[in-house]
Amino acid sequence: MNTEMDRFQRLAERLQGLPAITPDAATRIRAWNLVSARLAGGPVAAPARRWRPFRLATALVAALAVLLVGSAVASAQSLPNSALYPIKRLDEGLRMTLTLGAPARFDYHLELARIRLAEAQAMVNADRLDLAEAALESYEADLADAAAEAEQAGSPADQALLENRLQEAIQVHDAQLANLQGQVTNPAAVAAIQAARDRALNTTPPASDKPKTPAHSPKSSP
Repeated sequence: MNTEMDRFQRLAERLQGLPAITPDAATRIRAWNLVSARLAGGPVAAPARRWRPFRLATALVAALAVLLVGSAVASAQSLPNSALYPIKRLDEGLRMTLTLGAPARFDYHLELARIRLAEAQAMVNADRLDLAEAALESYEADLADAAAEAEQAGSPADQALLENRLQEAIQVHDAQLANLQGQVTNPAAVAAIQAARDRALNTTPPASDKPKTPAHSPKSSP
């Protein structure tokens, strides 16, 4: 082992004593050209990644979901005269499809009716009577759908509770429509608002007009 170490030590001492080798200009140019050519080629490209059909479909669905969610958020406050309004209505339809149970759907129809009413007011103020009438028609449709959901509630007590809530909401809406009606001067707008008020008030019969079911059936005489 020591012999080998001694040989390497003597070789190192001889190499240190040799004069430095300086390449000529032509050699330096050839060496630089070789290095430049290698650098121009760049690193070896990694093999193209192959997308499996399932992964590609998953990526597309995720991208579409992000796009839809972003658009729905952006369109949440849009009005009927906005370019984003169709996306808002599409999002509402999807939410309604995913809403289960008559009470939950009843609540969402009431919420949509409130939104349509606010949109109608905004369109009247913007002198867009055509869009205001369309919003009022959708408002009446949501009230009718809410009444239908109330009829599908479980027990008669649940049905009565939802119908009372519907009537209370209609009364609040009617006060808002009456206030709006007093602010407009366009006869067509006044007539459209009055028609919406009349139809909304007739959505469900008043609770007092409904026959009351006796709590106990009369006993037959012996």
